[in-house]
Amino acid sequence: MLNPILNFSFCKGLPLYHFQEKGDVLPASYAMAWCMTATSVYRIFTKDNMKEFLFRLAITLHSMDLLENWLIKDRLMTYTVNDKEYVFTLDDIIMHFGIELFDAHINLSSREQYLDNVVSGMMGAMLMGAMEGFSIVEPEITEDEEGKLLNFALVKDSIPEISTNLIAKAGFFADDLMQFIPEETFEHPKAEKLEKELQLIERNERIKHLPVFDVHKIPRKTIRECLETIYITEYAQKLLKDKHEFEQKAKPLIYLGWLYANGLLQNGEGGLEEQEGILLEYKDYQLEEGGYNLNLTIERYNIEYVAPLLKGLFIG
Repeated sequence: MLNPILNFSFCKGLPLYHFQEKGDVLPASYAMAWCMTATSVYRIFTKDNMKEFLFRLAITLHSMDLLENWLIKDRLMTYTVNDKEYVFTLDDIIMHFGIELFDAHINLSSREQYLDNVVSGMMGAMLMGAMEGFSIVEPEITEDEEGKLLNFALVKDSIPEISTNLIAKAGFFADDLMQFIPEETFEHPKAEKLEKELQLIERNERIKHLPVFDVHKIPRKTIRECLETIYITEYAQKLLKDKHEFEQKAKPLIYLGWLYANGLLQNGEGGLEEQEGILLEYKDYQLEEGGYNLNLTIERYNIEYVAPLLKGLFIG
């Protein structure tokens, strides 16, 4: 899993100079971090990245009337940093061209992935903002005996249906704002940005050669042995007969065993995580007590003993 780190090295304007001279981050940079997290945009390096970011912003923050604010008030929305309110404008976005928040091998997720995860993107942004003291849309805060709790129940209510009309409205918003971004914004990139783009090409080339997992190509005998190692025999037999439950309870753990067996996991700050380019749906590995911890999942489901059965499959 990627961790957010504001990187202004590839910017040419005020965010970089302010950080270099003051050792501090502009309020607008926090707003950018919130918006990029919510829209699954990892860095804004190209004109197309910028347009897609604006498109997604119009959908994620539809409830804040971005298009109306832009057309009538020449601004986008308000946000807070350390309980102080600021106004976010197109100029704030323009000066952040070149910003990197997540060091991913791609600049942004696909539009399809974004549209499938609008709610989780907003929840991620709200959680990050709550922890760091900045916000565009704040989660509801409730208290119990253990202290304060963040309530994200209202997030779903603020996300509109992804309709043809909304897509068209977001497209109009992005097209209109792009007309007001000077062309020189995208010209004469810094040497650091060019070096980063070459690095990204190399990283993506390595990813192209990663092995591809296909549970349906694994011999049934091996599948059965894996499941009888993970679960008690009776439940393993049930999974082999129920396609839906197999997809939910068997496939993710067999996949994890395959990754573990073939060196496709690595040690990160929070423990084991997938190597770059490996797709891992963390929702498939949520612990009963909440959260995710691949080390614990491997231990609890005997994945170390499953791994030898899967070693070398689809490799080479």
